[in-house]
Amino acid sequence: MEDALCEFTNMVMGRTLTILDPDSRFEMEVPTMLREPTPAAAGMETLILEGLLEEEPCRVLLHFQRSAA
Repeated sequence: MEDALCEFTNMVMGRTLTILDPDSRFEMEVPTMLREPTPAAAGMETLILEGLLEEEPCRVLLHFQRSAA
């Protein structure tokens, strides 16, 4: 399940970032599962996705930063 959630997150964020800012370049790292949320590093933005995964509450925190062109 963790691998599926990481892959889903990768696909959603890749497409979302492209839609939001098609002229920017983004570098994404492979998503990883953490048991406790971690704060974003300085200069990074955070996106929170919440929902259900197999009827269990799920929250995905995505920390990202725009790359220089």
